[in-house]
Amino acid sequence: MQNALDYVKMLEEKGVPKEQAEATVSVIHSMIYKDFATKNDLEKLETRMDHKFDVLEQKIDYRFKQLEDRMTIKLGGMLTLFVAMVVAIQKIL
Repeated sequence: MQNALDYVKMLEEKGVPKEQAEATVSVIHSMIYKDFATKNDLEKLETRMDHKFDVLEQKIDYRFKQLEDRMTIKLGGMLTLFVAMVVAIQKIL
């Protein structure tokens, strides 16, 4: 806000009436800074993003666990089939 006061003084030094200088600086200041994020805004965003990443991480962990379970079942099935084939070949020979 110190800069705004400096701008008012600069305008006054150039002959702009104080009220007009203050109003001009106020309008310009609000136009420039209306879309700036505050520290609080950034902290809220960080909290939301942390939560979203935590949820995503849980989903990924769950999917990998499902994949691991399916692969274990398939490997068990293949191993069972292999053992059955070996037993069948031994009976034939």
